Amino acid sequence: MLLIITNLILVIALVAITYEDLRYREVHIWYFALVLLIFGFHFYTEGVPFHYLIINFSFLLVQVVGIILYMVVKHRSFTPLNSFIGAGDILMWGLFVFAFSPLNFIIFFVLSLLLALLLHHGLSRRYNETLPLAGWQSLSYLLMMLTSSINSSIDFFNDEFILNLLFYGVR
Repeated sequence: MLLIITNLILVIALVAITYEDLRYREVHIWYFALVLLIFGFHFYTEGVPFHYLIINFSFLLVQVVGIILYMVVKHRSFTPLNSFIGAGDILMWGLFVFAFSPLNFIIFFVLSLLLALLLHHGLSRRYNETLPLAGWQSLSYLLMMLTSSINSSIDFFNDEFILNLLFYGVR
């Protein structure tokens, strides 16, 4: 029962993040805090190994450092990161670190970025320089939650399915 309630609250918070980011290009910090609490609760109750956090944060750190280096090379000087990517977007990435095992996190990260680009440029009626990344990634996670509720064999904290797929292929 507690899992159902936390998932319902998580869905509401993710929908609010999606709506606010798509509509206003900013999100109230309370939604991020609520998502962090719920992800942390799920992480703790599932008994997920702590080294998953270290691996996921390391992957995320490499991404952020890569973005910074790219911007330094592109602009030939240090440019503040927040002029290219929103703080909410990076905060959302940090929240997803608690929601996945390492391989699932990497796959989600890459696919949600691609989905965000495709959806934003496919659905945007007018030119807008900013991409509501936190909103699109929240929507991506909602889609994964829906898929997980339909197929109970999907486990965000277990990489076995992905490893079996990589090593043995589709059977």
